[in-house]
Amino acid sequence: MSDGETKTCIYPGCERPAVPPHSLGGPQPSFCDSEEHNALSAHLERQRLAREGSAGAPASERGPATINEEGIPAVANEAYRAVFLRSTRPARWC
Repeated sequence: MSDGETKTCIYPGCERPAVPPHSLGGPQPSFCDSEEHNALSAHLERQRLAREGSAGAPASERGPATINEEGIPAVANEAYRAVFLRSTRPARWC
C-alpha cells in the first residue's frame, strides 16, 4: 500500500479510516477507533448478515442444517447430548 492510500475499517458497513499504525512500528490496525469495531464483533456481524441474507432463500439453497435461536446447528446439540450427557451419568454395574 502506498503512503497516499488510507486503509478503511473492515467492520461490515463501516467506511471510516482505520487507526494509523503505531509510531514504534508494526502493521496498521484493520479497524477504526470505534470501541465496538473489533475482530469478534465484526465476525458476529458478518454471521448475522449471512443469516439474514439466507433467511429468505429456499431450503435447498440454505443447506440441510437446522439453526436454533442462538445460531447453533441442531446437529451440534445432538452431538453434545450424545457425548456429554451420556458420560456424566454414573455407570451401572450389574
